[in-house]
Amino acid sequence: MKVNFFWSGDNFSYYNRLCVLSHIHVGHSVIIWLHGDSPDSKNWVNDLDITINDANQVFNVSGFLKSGGNFKTASSMWRFHFLYKFGGLYCDLDALAIKRFPNTEWILCSGERDRKSLSTGVIKAPSNSPVFLDSIKNIKKDWGNVKVFNESYKKYYKNALPTHDNKLFYPYNWKEWDYLFKDINIYDCYSIHLYHTMLERNNKIKEKEVLLKNKNTLIYKIIKKFDQ
Repeated sequence: MKVNFFWSGDNFSYYNRLCVLSHIHVGHSVIIWLHGDSPDSKNWVNDLDITINDANQVFNVSGFLKSGGNFKTASSMWRFHFLYKFGGLYCDLDALAIKRFPNTEWILCSGERDRKSLSTGVIKAPSNSPVFLDSIKNIKKDWGNVKVFNESYKKYYKNALPTHDNKLFYPYNWKEWDYLFKDINIYDCYSIHLYHTMLERNNKIKEKEVLLKNKNTLIYKIIKKFDQ
């Protein structure tokens, strides 16, 4: 199974690298669609057996940003354009793979606190689905594109129900981001979302050597599984 990621900028952390390693480990073929130059980061993945493509082949990210577009919106635009044109599996670069994903036509689950809205960090979908065109049409300049996607999805599919048990792809929600540093075992799930934004906001962006100092954490066990 191919997994597609989007990336832009130099801030490629060890967590991002760990996510790529996890997908390789479970047997996914990794494709990173890169906007701009390769990150100036020791964690960048040019030493790994992956494919790197030009993100502008899917959507003109550079032109959108030059015209005054917001980067978060550009990221959502790229995601929706990609899924409409090609379909397949898209993941954020903070979505670990714990085991090989199911080969179902759709994968959509919720990492929200109330679990009532579908999240867009992991999506598998067929190409040419009108939900993505509708999302592109109604996309917001700033924050709010998860809500836009949910409204488009409900418009075309008459519900916003997950395709799988939410905990199989988001075993804990974004408010529980610090589970990563608790003494718990790796979940029996397909994916664990690391919520990189929350890690960054709480000064938890650390290198491998630092993360390995505390053996009584979920992240320690994840590193031992995928990067040893």
